Amino acid sequence: MNGKYVLQKAQSKDTDFKSPALNMLIALGGLGVFAGIICIFVILLSALSGGRSNDQAFIAAVGITIICAFVFTASYAAFNRKKKAYIKNKKSMLTNAKRFSGHIVGIVKNIRHVEYMHETFDEVTWSFKIEYTDDVGTKTINSDLYLNDITQVLKDDRVSVLVLSDGATAVKNFHLRNETSDPVIDMPVEEVERRDEN
Repeated sequence: MNGKYVLQKAQSKDTDFKSPALNMLIALGGLGVFAGIICIFVILLSALSGGRSNDQAFIAAVGITIICAFVFTASYAAFNRKKKAYIKNKKSMLTNAKRFSGHIVGIVKNIRHVEYMHETFDEVTWSFKIEYTDDVGTKTINSDLYLNDITQVLKDDRVSVLVLSDGATAVKNFHLRNETSDPVIDMPVEEVERRDEN
């Protein structure tokens, strides 16, 4: 039964990286290239089917396609550079973070009620409530969100809390069960409900 107990994150580690301007340029560039290629094909098909050939429209369509391809390529390359720099910076911050011993004191079950078309759907995520003591005093934080029920996955409540230079926290070194015969720690579960209307 190895690997039965896991923590399935609700978000990937790169989801907090955002670049809306570059995302918009990538989308517009890609759509421009697609539209330009379609225009080129329409003009060519029109000429091949015996219609009047329009050299100016063909040149304009090719030019617009090339410009949009350049915008798409440049934006995509800039996005990748920024994302790599962000990940490298994040790794550096994690390496240089202050480390504290913490322990899990509870579990939070987040229930989000989403109303859509007169129907209500529940989105459930889970997180750990963690206490740790730093130079100032004892603090309580929540871990990342997880998709799976985490009430039976831990055999130990000890964790490592990393405090980054920007004040953000990260939690590492969870002690997960490997087998059903492993000990399990029971935690109080707090339910937090939220209602969203779309």
